[in-house]
Amino acid sequence: MAVYEGVILTSSQVCWNIQSLLHHVSQVWPLVQVTRDDGELVHSGLLLRLTPRSSGAGGVLRDSGGSVLRGFSSFLGSRTNMEAEASALLEGMLLSTDFHFLQVEMDSQVLLAIVNGNGRIPWTLWKTISRIQTLALGRQVTFTHVYREANGVADALVNLASSTGVCQSFGASTLPDHIQGLARLDRMRVPYVRLD
Repeated sequence: MAVYEGVILTSSQVCWNIQSLLHHVSQVWPLVQVTRDDGELVHSGLLLRLTPRSSGAGGVLRDSGGSVLRGFSSFLGSRTNMEAEASALLEGMLLSTDFHFLQVEMDSQVLLAIVNGNGRIPWTLWKTISRIQTLALGRQVTFTHVYREANGVADALVNLASSTGVCQSFGASTLPDHIQGLARLDRMRVPYVRLD
């Protein structure tokens, strides 16, 4: 038997929890999509690879027609999975501070539960989650779940950050060509296949 934060677990429950966690971490590809009430979108995503110094965040702000207004690609360095997810959400929220009505979509159900008040905030994330909650105050913000495939542009920006190790900001015309291509497909509502 083991006791963790007041919960008693058998050895088989501990093993199952560890196995589930390892499986979850190997499958995680967090995504944040922030939508304004007038149709403008802020997409941000996060890719966390299980090697040191390879986590990143990326996102785009779009107008109601799906055209990219600006984007970001941020190298996060060595972070835990949840630290990286929360950092990506915070960066997306900071990008959208001038918007009053937001619908934030993410594929991390753990982070979703935390920001919706249905999960316990790990002490290592307290400061980041508090900043996210502060940014949501006085605005109409809804946090919901979506699947990662909904945002290839942000994922491409994340890949750029994790592969180059730098932080960059982009205007619509300064996005790398392959990312502009993905943005065009999104704007035309054409689905595409992920090859990674």
